[in-house]
Amino acid sequence: MKSSTLASALTGSSLVIVLALGAYSQVQERHQAESLAPYTRISSALIEVQDSLASQQTPVSDELKSLVQQQLDSLPHSANILASKDHPKDDSPSWEKTFDSSVQKLYHEVFINADRQSEAQNFVRSEPLEFVQKLQDFAQEHQIKLSEVKAPKTVACRPLSERTPAPESVARLLQASYAYHYASEVIGARTDVDSFSAQEVSDIERSQQQAQLFERQLVQAVSCQYQLPKQQVTYPVDVAQGYTFLEEQSDVLQKNALAVVADRNVPSDAQIFVLSTRIFLEG
Repeated sequence: MKSSTLASALTGSSLVIVLALGAYSQVQERHQAESLAPYTRISSALIEVQDSLASQQTPVSDELKSLVQQQLDSLPHSANILASKDHPKDDSPSWEKTFDSSVQKLYHEVFINADRQSEAQNFVRSEPLEFVQKLQDFAQEHQIKLSEVKAPKTVACRPLSERTPAPESVARLLQASYAYHYASEVIGARTDVDSFSAQEVSDIERSQQQAQLFERQLVQAVSCQYQLPKQQVTYPVDVAQGYTFLEEQSDVLQKNALAVVADRNVPSDAQIFVLSTRIFLEG
């Protein structure tokens, strides 16, 4: 009788352990899914492009397949598995349409993930923006028409009394803009005395216009939310490099714009955040 009672007790205990382990496993799976959610959504957008290209056998489609696969390989493998399981098959006959839609989804993923502190703490929120840039560059190179990516609406400017010092990433971006604009003016003023080709003169003039526009927009966007950092008296310019130096300054501006997007201290609904995504893509 005692052995029977003991056996029943053991059986009951085993059942409790099994149920507890099952519940624990479900909690762990749910936690993993939540932590991978941003990556899974990115993967899903890329897989849509991949699926739409499955029946295409052209040099352009093969190159795009390779580019998409490279980006998928850079994501956590578990996220790709989750995305594959939840991914519905697209019946659209146009891979260009799917490509365009996925670029839009990836761009909006920048804003979706920006302020979600509960999801993927180590997620670099600028990552999908880098994917967008690569896909847009591919589309431009192969003359594939994409819709203009449109950012969500931004919040109203803070009252003057509530504007705090700008985060370091924002201050660096603004200084990079000042440096780019200053260099474009200095080098642009020498087009009549230095031996620039007609193409170089055209490129310098374009850089001047771009630098002036970005500086004006950045000053407006930063001062909308923060105290405006002071401009330096002067910035170093390598006149001998000419337009090459301006290209380098443009690259510095882009990198600083991406750093603002990655900075969780900058809200995604702030004007400077939205402008930074555009400068990175257009710079």
